[in-house]
Amino acid sequence: MRRNTQIAIGAVLYMLTAASARSQSVTAIDFPGAAQTRPNGVSPTGDIVGFYSPKPGLTRGFLLSEGVFSDIFVPGSSQTTPSGINARGEIVGFYTDATGTHGFLLNKKGTFSAIDVPGALRSLVNDINEHGDMVGSYVDAANKSHMFLLSSGVLFMAFSSTRAATRPSISRTRI
Repeated sequence: MRRNTQIAIGAVLYMLTAASARSQSVTAIDFPGAAQTRPNGVSPTGDIVGFYSPKPGLTRGFLLSEGVFSDIFVPGSSQTTPSGINARGEIVGFYTDATGTHGFLLNKKGTFSAIDVPGALRSLVNDINEHGDMVGSYVDAANKSHMFLLSSGVLFMAFSSTRAATRPSISRTRI
């Protein structure tokens, strides 16, 4: 009896999985007129952020919300790459200008804020949660890559340890 029940449950799960797979669809995401489009993040509400290349050497960001594309471009940059978005519509990513690569936060009002880890050669913000906490990476003066968490204005930076068996050291900086 137990064996028959397991087989029946397995068959039902298989049919549900197969039915679910058939009901899914794939939608192309192509920014109009772009040579390349790449989505990077999706919010809990279904908004999508990413980048597109209108011409070689230039990268611009986009927001796809309710089927409508919006351009995201940090003024003066050669590259703007959104990488994450939360349900509040706050967008994070990175941009490159004449001074280097910087992380950014784009608020719902359309205002950009640069996110630069103190002393870093490059800073990138990868994602943002519903509380506004941001995670990213940076490259230090020794050209080593590290991770960071920016939470409530406090920057938590993880430095690589010199001994593999120990935990990385953490420092806090209010920015």
